[in-house]
Amino acid sequence: MKRVLSVIDPIITHTPPIANLFSILGTNPNTESWIMNNFVNIYIHENEIFDNFYDRNTFFYGCPWIQVVQIRREIVLRICDRIIDYVKALIDEGFYVYVAGNTECIPAYPNDSYGAHNFMVYGYDDENKEFYFSDFFLNSKYARGKCSYSELEEALKTSNMNRYFVNLIYGLKLKDIEYKFEIDLLSEKLTDYLNSTNLFCKFKTRKDEEFYSNKGGNTYNYFSYAEMKSLYFFGLSYYDKLTEMVQKKSKKLKRPLDLLYEHKFLMSRRINFLYQNKYIIESEYEGLITMCKDISKLSLINRNGYIKYQMKPSDLLLRRINERIIETKEKDCLFTERLLKALDR
Repeated sequence: MKRVLSVIDPIITHTPPIANLFSILGTNPNTESWIMNNFVNIYIHENEIFDNFYDRNTFFYGCPWIQVVQIRREIVLRICDRIIDYVKALIDEGFYVYVAGNTECIPAYPNDSYGAHNFMVYGYDDENKEFYFSDFFLNSKYARGKCSYSELEEALKTSNMNRYFVNLIYGLKLKDIEYKFEIDLLSEKLTDYLNSTNLFCKFKTRKDEEFYSNKGGNTYNYFSYAEMKSLYFFGLSYYDKLTEMVQKKSKKLKRPLDLLYEHKFLMSRRINFLYQNKYIIESEYEGLITMCKDISKLSLINRNGYIKYQMKPSDLLLRRINERIIETKEKDCLFTERLLKALDR
């Protein structure tokens, strides 16, 4: 028997949850309205240990298009002889399988020593005894690959990064629903972005994945909202953290610069969506899309400039990156204010 669920190349791929979710949602064009209502804000941790779109939990649990089931690895092994039997059962029921495995066991990954990473399994083939999966294994780029039944079994049995997440096996199923775009919700999120509102504190979210305290060497750990408020840079304040990282020559700058570019790329798609669905008029659209593309271009130049800096460090190059970050923040502020006014009209 062979069962392969539909996937597409995602439009943004900042992290595995984002890449996998967009790979699933992209198979149904009706999901666009929900996407354009979300992924409006970004954040970064004070200690540079994590950056992402807000809300991380929206990726799965908060997405109305996705049904989620989850179970711990040790429970699966109580009811199945092999973990892959459960994986195959999920796929048979239309669930994409989101897991974390020891990539050392899967030849598609370049590493030859232990390393745990989360990836998505979307199909299997009994004749060839292969699974189809997606992850960042091809020169750190999101791609699709295959692994044998025995390789996946061993990868899932031997992964052991922390007690909160890795031992969980998620099933993600695309539902058929109706979703109505909410213009007021978008305006609220843009206002939060403009004001650098800490959304973890605003919405009192309480999921393990959001608590990146790194206490005691464990990335996932509980900490108070008071701590959370001081640990994260949201919205426009994200740029301030970037300039701080540039000035101290942080080696972790590429990832947040990439997130900024993907945020602007998605915002350009959002402006087109708003115009096509008559939320903004043509005269407003022309100015907004021009501004947005300019910001997106600057973000891309900065990301690529830092890649060049990594290959050949130069204080002059780093200074230019910093100048463009400041310029991009100013333009982003004006763009967001203008978009809010257009939506208000």
